[in-house]
Amino acid sequence: MFDWRQLRRFGVSESALPPGSEIRLREQPVWQTYRWQIIAVLFAIAFQSALIVWIFVEDRYRRHAEKKAIELGAELAHISRFATAGELSATIAHEIRQPLAAIVASASACLNFLKAKEPDLATVRQAQQSIVNEGRRADHVLDNVRAMFRKESLPHEPINMNSIIHDVISIVRRKLELSKIALRTGLTTNPEPIVLGDRTQLQQVLLNVMLNAIDAMSGVTERAHELQVRSELDDDSHVIVSIIDSGSGVDPQDINNIFNPFFTTKSHGMGIGLSISKSIVEAHGGQLIAKRGARYGSVFEIVLPLVGGQP
Repeated sequence: MFDWRQLRRFGVSESALPPGSEIRLREQPVWQTYRWQIIAVLFAIAFQSALIVWIFVEDRYRRHAEKKAIELGAELAHISRFATAGELSATIAHEIRQPLAAIVASASACLNFLKAKEPDLATVRQAQQSIVNEGRRADHVLDNVRAMFRKESLPHEPINMNSIIHDVISIVRRKLELSKIALRTGLTTNPEPIVLGDRTQLQQVLLNVMLNAIDAMSGVTERAHELQVRSELDDDSHVIVSIIDSGSGVDPQDINNIFNPFFTTKSHGMGIGLSISKSIVEAHGGQLIAKRGARYGSVFEIVLPLVGGQP
């Protein structure tokens, strides 16, 4: 009988032992001693490796899906703006025609003044200044319309919400006149409601909501048509822009669905305007809220945080 450990110690080969020798205290190979433990560890490593690979693949697909969703959202917003442009084409033409007509009238008057034997230079100068002012006004209208319907967005910057309200009112004013809708405004000015955002996107939100309010009053005959636009500051460092109409109001069954994509109560609606508007407002850290009016109509509130967080 031989001790396996001593054979290893003195370097004696097992083949050199006499036939029939018995070797004791032999150490078993690691595989035989810890077979199941090794199998369990290898299985755990393989499982974790597969899980890590799956997580990386899923993350890649998720990022790709998010990118596609952002691109699709931008495309839908772009389509929505152009649909709105078609609806407001008459208003846009009217807004451009007014300063052009004023320019022509001032230029004609200026020519008539110059035909006099002794032209009144002060009057001529006044007519020329009027031409310059009306030209700038037409350029301002074009800039507003172009900014409203361009595809790209600008970086967020401090913006006066009252200024956005005035811009959108100038765009829809003609539609209000054609629809015989009285406009009432009440805008806070002490202090001015300054928010941080994208001017084009916030204009689109306000325009979508105001157009919906105008459409909601189209079938109402039992009361006067009135649209109210207000801005006020709350005690929580936010500005609240309220759009109140005297229309038929939102059905209580639809109040929770009107912000869902492709949900619409209008026969000609696309169902994406309010959904996009809600996404834009939430991306600005705010809320878009729909309510029923106290007696009739609807109330839409755009709640946005003020710059600096102080009213």
